[in-house]
Amino acid sequence: MAEIRCNAVFARPPEEVWNVVGDLTRVDWIPTIEHSELSDGVRTNTFVGLGPIEEQILVHDAAAMVCEYSVINSPVITTHHATLSVIPHADGSEVIWTTTVEPAFFADLIEPGLQAALVELASVLG
Repeated sequence: MAEIRCNAVFARPPEEVWNVVGDLTRVDWIPTIEHSELSDGVRTNTFVGLGPIEEQILVHDAAAMVCEYSVINSPVITTHHATLSVIPHADGSEVIWTTTVEPAFFADLIEPGLQAALVELASVLG
């Protein structure tokens, strides 16, 4: 199993950042996802070049600005658990995205996607 941790600081209030990342069907800030649907706590993301992957939403706490999810149906990943959180920072807010994944070699494919999403989030936030 491999662990990934990506983070970025944004010059925006945490609530403003959470309004984007906490919207479970909003994917305009995640370049690797073409489409997303949410039904009964299961999010189906259609990934570029990979197709649909289902995630169980484990925690979605707007007050704490934390979302946890785990892949429950994937053609290639056996274990995947992620936490996305927004916390106050001296410069505005910090987004922290941690993931554990198995097979471990998928970390090398997932991490650039997480980093690209944080870069795109900066553009979306303006």
